[in-house]
Amino acid sequence: GILKEGRSCVIGRQTQEAENVLENTAQKISSPLYRLGKEWHWEMENNKAKYESATRSMHFMPALAGLHQFDNAATAIACLDQLPQFTFSNEQIEVGLMQTKWPARLQKLEHAKLSNILPAGIELWLDGGHNPQGGEMLAEWLSGQQKPAYLICGLMGTKDAGGYLTPLTSCIAELVAVPIPGEVQSQKPEQIWKSAIELGIAVTAATSVENALQTLASRAKTPSIICICGSLSLAGKVLASLE
Repeated sequence: GILKEGRSCVIGRQTQEAENVLENTAQKISSPLYRLGKEWHWEMENNKAKYESATRSMHFMPALAGLHQFDNAATAIACLDQLPQFTFSNEQIEVGLMQTKWPARLQKLEHAKLSNILPAGIELWLDGGHNPQGGEMLAEWLSGQQKPAYLICGLMGTKDAGGYLTPLTSCIAELVAVPIPGEVQSQKPEQIWKSAIELGIAVTAATSVENALQTLASRAKTPSIICICGSLSLAGKVLASLE
């Protein structure tokens, strides 16, 4: 967010360089620091996360998939602790986090229109991450699922396909490159295909997400995961087609 004089500066997990910039800026405008690892903490305890600060101690479990969502949830709790004009009980926060929905951020798709294309045992997911950090988060989550993973990937022309795909090279069985429908700035599947080949990823191309699903339905192992990924624009098109 935007730092303002006198307002608390809540800092979650950052690179050291970014944290230094935030701390220096906050000090210049007399913004009190509220930092992960210093003023507040979180850790895993008995398969559930525990948040600790001088004013609050609570367990929490985010509904959103991915280990990074624990960081995000804990940072949200820290922000609530720095809003003295409001009162939130631990129970209210825990229920809120367990009921949170965020379309296209590791969202499981169970709509019949798409999932009926796939045989039983294949899960279909959607993720709008589109940069190297998004690729890292997706790779971390897929690696923890202990199932073969297949990607249907579309990217905008301004995105670095190699940078996005590099973290994913060791955790996917196959990638199908697709265009983003209706987007003149969409990367051509051939461009994504070339980047995947350079990284040693098994890759094919398809003309649409539906065609890609049909391709993978015929050869994906079960149980396994198929994730449509690479672009919020592509994710939006997929979700709109299900309405």
